[in-house]
This record gives sequence, C-alpha cells and structure tokens, in this order.
Amino acid sequence: MLSVLISLFISCSSLAEVWVWPGAYRAQSDKVASESVLVLQRHIDRSGVMSARGPSPWAWPVKELTLVFRLESRPRADVIARTFVELREAWRRHGVRVVGLQLDYDSPTSKLADYRRDVAGVLKRLPRETHLSVTGLADWLKLREFDFGRDVTVYFQLYRGAREHAYHEMNLQELERARYPFKLGLLPYQTLPREAAERLKRNSKFKGFTQFYGGTQL
Repeated sequence: MLSVLISLFISCSSLAEVWVWPGAYRAQSDKVASESVLVLQRHIDRSGVMSARGPSPWAWPVKELTLVFRLESRPRADVIARTFVELREAWRRHGVRVVGLQLDYDSPTSKLADYRRDVAGVLKRLPRETHLSVTGLADWLKLREFDFGRDVTVYFQLYRGAREHAYHEMNLQELERARYPFKLGLLPYQTLPREAAERLKRNSKFKGFTQFYGGTQL
C-alpha cells in the first residue's frame, strides 16, 4: 500500500492530516495538537437510524477538525446537514475550529451515480465555507469518468481496518489520471516508492496523504 520515505520514500510522519479512530482521540492527544484531524462523530445504520460515535465536543487542542459520518445506508441530505451544523457549533463552543464534513459510505460501484446525487444534495445544504469529502473505494477507479465535482474531495483509503490492501499498480495509474480532487489514506507503516509519489504529484488534483491512527498507534 501507500506511504513514503525521504530519498527513496516519503515519510508519513511528516503528514499534516490524520484520521483518528475512536478510542485514540484522548490518548497522547498532544501528538496531533498541530494537525488537521478527521474524527468519527455519527453512525447511520441500514435502517437510517443515527447514533453518536467518537468523542463528545471538548477543548481538543488541534489545528482544525473534520467531522466524519459513517453510513451504512444512503444519506438523507437534510438530516446530515442539520446534524453537522449542530455538531460544528458544539465544537466551536469549546474553541475548536471545524472546517469539514466527511461521508464514509461504501457505495456499490453500480449505484455510484445515485450516491453522487446524494452527495450533491448534502453539499447544497452545508454552510458555504464547509469542505465536503467522501471516502472512496478502489473499485470506483474502474469507472474512469466518475467524480463528485470540483468541490468534493475523494479520500481513497486503500486499507481495510488496520490492515493494508495488496498494492495494485493499476489503481495508482488510474489516480495519476484522475480529474477530481483526491487524497490517499495511509497506515503508519505503509510505503509508496518515490517514483510513484512523484508521478502522483504531477497531477494537480492530488491533494496529499492522510494517516490513519488506530487505538494503539497514537
């Protein structure tokens, strides 16, 4: 999977954005104090019921925060947007700057067009300054023309849980040609050859890496 060392690889320790798994957010939180952090806040089950996840709002000394909603069913745009605004204000009362919302939904590739319309509906209802992103599946790369528009960033998390997927050169080649904003999610120990990283950087749509922190990795 993906990650880089200086010279032959690029170091993920220098990444300025981290995705913090529930249970890790308080442990040694000073290590992400200067970081942009993504953290899980809500879960929506298959019947559409929403429940709280992750930390309640507190005075977390991070640079900025993106709130993640994990979905097992397609989102209702009005509910998503209203809940996000309520959470953003709750964090702000603790002095935390919330800049974005991420939708974490494993849309089947065959239904991706429907999901894109759902995402557009969410974007339309969010405060104008909010940055919206979605997590992406490697299978989506088979659809060469898919994208969510210039205002939505796709995070390709090429791992499952705390285990990396096998590295697929084909996926990377597809991303080198991507015409939409995207980032790549990394586990702390993953590596990407320097040559591959340089090819990605030539694509102006590539917006960098995000490192995943599990419960014991902080």
